[in-house]
Amino acid sequence: MFIAKLFVCGLLYGQCTTLADSKGLHLTERQCEARIREMAGDLKLLFPDIRLKAVGYQRLGYAV
Repeated sequence: MFIAKLFVCGLLYGQCTTLADSKGLHLTERQCEARIREMAGDLKLLFPDIRLKAVGYQRLGYAV
């Protein structure tokens, strides 16, 4: 299981922060990568001046 994460700057008073997906976990890396693209696109629409510094995902536990 994977969770999508974005590392962005300029959202909170010019500081950088990590944003984690609030929609939940993804079963595959491919699903997580698609969610990262969706999150990045949504973020750019809401905050055009934001700087996306890094994207990635974190593996959490193991599927049973």
